Amino acid sequence: MVEYSDGSDVLYVWLKRALVGSHPWFGVTAHPDGLQEKADEAVVKMTWRNSGDHRTPEHYNRCITRAFAEARRVLAPGGVVTIMFGHDDPEVWQRLLAAISEAGLVLTGSWPARTESGSQMGKVNIETTLTLACRPASEVRPAGRVVDVDAEVRREIETRVPLWEEAGLALPDQRMAAYGPAMEVVGRYSRVLDKTGQPVDLTRYLPLARRTVQEIAAIRIDGLPLESFDVASMFALSWARQYGREAAPGSELRWERLTHHLDEPVTGGLVVKDGKGFRLAYASEGDRQATPESPVIDIALAVANAGRSVSGVSELLAASGRVDDPFVWAAMAELAGLLTEADLDGEVWTWVVRNRSAVTSSSQSIETALTARREQRAAESQQGELFDRRSGA
Repeated sequence: MVEYSDGSDVLYVWLKRALVGSHPWFGVTAHPDGLQEKADEAVVKMTWRNSGDHRTPEHYNRCITRAFAEARRVLAPGGVVTIMFGHDDPEVWQRLLAAISEAGLVLTGSWPARTESGSQMGKVNIETTLTLACRPASEVRPAGRVVDVDAEVRREIETRVPLWEEAGLALPDQRMAAYGPAMEVVGRYSRVLDKTGQPVDLTRYLPLARRTVQEIAAIRIDGLPLESFDVASMFALSWARQYGREAAPGSELRWERLTHHLDEPVTGGLVVKDGKGFRLAYASEGDRQATPESPVIDIALAVANAGRSVSGVSELLAASGRVDDPFVWAAMAELAGLLTEADLDGEVWTWVVRNRSAVTSSSQSIETALTARREQRAAESQQGELFDRRSGA
């Protein structure tokens, strides 16, 4: 994440000249430009895709695995390999866990600590660092069944959450801290098998850990559990609770997709690119359809698009059959509270919630009229069929 040798080359080129008399070895380098050698530097060059630099993600994987394997080789009996790690990108976490496993280590303990003030480092925002304790993997570990390991992971995280709350860790930090105990449990097994006997990808336990923390937090939306909403709405409401209309790093979007098992097209209209990050989309930035099958968040966005109009909102809710849907009203009330009237959509949601009685009454009248119209059309259709049958006779 930090290109250390590149950053210090500006000092190196002067120091090797200044110290040529007292430290002649200092200036010896195989780098063609006379800079520091970087063949074994375990970093990913940010411009590797375009520059052709050898410091690619694959290079990093090889280097860090080799480093962990060497730590394991020299480890005294009963010793511990301690790794300080902080990053919010799921891909980087997957690399770390793969390197630990390939080096013949297992995670046996973890402790979160707030070590940063949220400063930007590269492209990520680190506030919590994990201290990971690893030991050599036992050769006699049993295989585990995924259903049992999942349950064990949940139980382990449940015992940690009260400790994190007591330490003052915010919910986003708790979700990252949960990776440690999740992988502690997984490390007790040689492999985890699905119901067909095939090994599962161990990185599945990172989103499971995040999801477990969120479930334990028992977030409720106007009295309704967040988990009782459809997945798209759960994602949008969770995002709004964390960031409001502010932009969040792209890595957080990837984590949220993993957590809620969502493909990119599902979230494409709910969050949009904004500068270097992603933010909650405005209703005007998408075309969300309000139908009986639509996710709750689509209904809420369609309502925001309808504006402060009793007739417009009433017609929309009546047509979608969601006039009395408690999830729709709960979502709009939650979003109104999170975004406030200073927000374009928040202003509409606040107005709609305040005028719920008028909107509901108007919608019910429209529904009654629509029902009567459908019944009339059905009766006319039946009369036509009867007439046709008699004419044919």
